[in-house]
Amino acid sequence: MGKAAPYIGSTILAMTALLTRPMCVDAQQPGIKLAVSPMRTDINMPASQSHTEAMRVVNDGTETAHLRAWPADWYFNEKDAPQFERAGSPRDYSCGSWVKVNPTEFEVPPQASAVVRYTTTIPAGTPEGGYHCGVAVETTRGPNEHLGATGLLTLFRFVNSIYVKIGSPEPQGEVTSLELVPITAGVSAPNGEPSESHWEYRLQIRNTGITHFRVTAKIELRDATGNKVDDSNVDSQPVLPETSRTFKMTSQRAIAPGDYHLVATVDIGRPALLQTERPLHIEAAPGSTQQP
Repeated sequence: MGKAAPYIGSTILAMTALLTRPMCVDAQQPGIKLAVSPMRTDINMPASQSHTEAMRVVNDGTETAHLRAWPADWYFNEKDAPQFERAGSPRDYSCGSWVKVNPTEFEVPPQASAVVRYTTTIPAGTPEGGYHCGVAVETTRGPNEHLGATGLLTLFRFVNSIYVKIGSPEPQGEVTSLELVPITAGVSAPNGEPSESHWEYRLQIRNTGITHFRVTAKIELRDATGNKVDDSNVDSQPVLPETSRTFKMTSQRAIAPGDYHLVATVDIGRPALLQTERPLHIEAAPGSTQQP
């Protein structure tokens, strides 16, 4: 994810709390077992002020972990995957250049921990709105580490996502698409495994405002009499200002042909919920020769 790892023959696995809400994330490589917390920071304060927080990095392994920390900007790419880059991105609503990290390079011995402090200072005159950035902590190749038989060294990057809100901007958003899509067997699953034929709910949310918000949503499939046949949920997912995200949820149901209604109830943090409903006609199961 993001920029390439700085070592030839190495690969980085990034772990972040952008999509979920863990207070701690851990990872393992031979001899090293790391846990980092917290993994998300929410700040609400006026411009010209500073706010300092701390992350704790714990090594429960048997070897010393060599680490570096740096301010990061991030965004979602066209595949809805978070991408990380060094602070200073020209992207709108990025705030990585506001963050100072200390220390920037450090070691954590076995069965020990270290603290990384990060201070966010909002520049004077920054407009009201919601901004996002992060602090990345990543493993580095130690002086005594050698590439394995595969020629690869797995490195880990943790990102504590930072959300800064200036003033009291109201979340603004809309549902732009609601679908139930047939997925045919053979299409690669996210983990690279072949998938079986199934139905997939797709809910697209557009953030039309100047601040981020988190989406919680419930999708119901109802038959012609209004009875619920199936449902699925979106749990606290961020949508950045002036961007769209499409949430995809797999249905485990075998849905019979017939007439249905898709109903989505969406909470973006406003007093009133968003609700969208659309009719749907199903002719055949996914993968069937009758399916258009």
